[in-house]
Amino acid sequence: MTPLPFALITSPRDKITQEQNISLEPGLSTEAASQIEKQVEGSLNVSALVVPIGGVGIYPTMVLSTDDLPWQIHTVAHEWTHNYLTIRPLG
Repeated sequence: MTPLPFALITSPRDKITQEQNISLEPGLSTEAASQIEKQVEGSLNVSALVVPIGGVGIYPTMVLSTDDLPWQIHTVAHEWTHNYLTIRPLG
C-alpha cells in the first residue's frame, strides 16, 4: 500500500476552529509528525495536529490508491459526502 499522506491542521488556542490545513509529505514517522507539531505550536502560538489523510473532498474527489476495497469504498463515500454537503448544507 502507498504510504498515507499527512496534513498539518492548525487552530487558535482560544477557540475550536480549523485555521489552516497544510498538506505534508507521505510516509512521515510518528517522531517527525510530533516534531512538526511542537515546532509549529512553539513558533506560531497555535494548536497543531498532524493527521493522516486518505482522501480530499474536492471535486473531483481524490482518494489514495489501495488494494483494500472496503477501505476505499468507505473513503470515497466519506469524501463524496463532503461534496454533497458543500452544496446542500444541513443547517
